[in-house]
Amino acid sequence: MIRKLNSQGFRNATAVSGKIRVSRDIFQNPSFKRHDKFGYMYRLPEVAAAMGLAQLEKLEWFVEKRIKMASMYKQVIKDSGCKWLVPQIVPSGDVNSYYTFAVKMINPDLEWAEVRKNMVRWEVMVFMQLGPYHILKILFLSYI
Repeated sequence: MIRKLNSQGFRNATAVSGKIRVSRDIFQNPSFKRHDKFGYMYRLPEVAAAMGLAQLEKLEWFVEKRIKMASMYKQVIKDSGCKWLVPQIVPSGDVNSYYTFAVKMINPDLEWAEVRKNMVRWEVMVFMQLGPYHILKILFLSYI
C-alpha cells in the first residue's frame, strides 16, 4: 500500500506528530482503484521464492478452498433472507477463483460509508478464510 502511495507522492497520507498516517476509509472505499498500474519489482529473496513455489504447488487446493468458502457465504446470504446483499454473477461456463468475495449492497436505507463506520466501531474484520460467521455478524449488527 505504501509503495502505491510512494509512487503517487503520498497524496493520501498525512503527517501527524511526525508519523505518516493513511486513512483506511480511502482504501476500503469500493471506488478506490487497487490495481491501477503495473509494477515490475523483480527482486525476490530466495526464502520468499521458495514459499511462493510451495504455495503454487498447492494452487488447486487453495482455489478449491476459496470456491467452497464462497459457496458457504452465498448460502448464508440466501438462508438469512438478506435481499440487499447480492453476490457477483459468475457467467455459465466460467469459474470464479474468488480472489475476493464481492457482494453488491442494494439497500437504499444504508450507505457504504455508514456500514464501514459501523464495521470499524464494532471491530468487524471480514477475512474470507475465517468463514461466513462474519457475514452473520454484519447482518445482525446492521439492524441494531
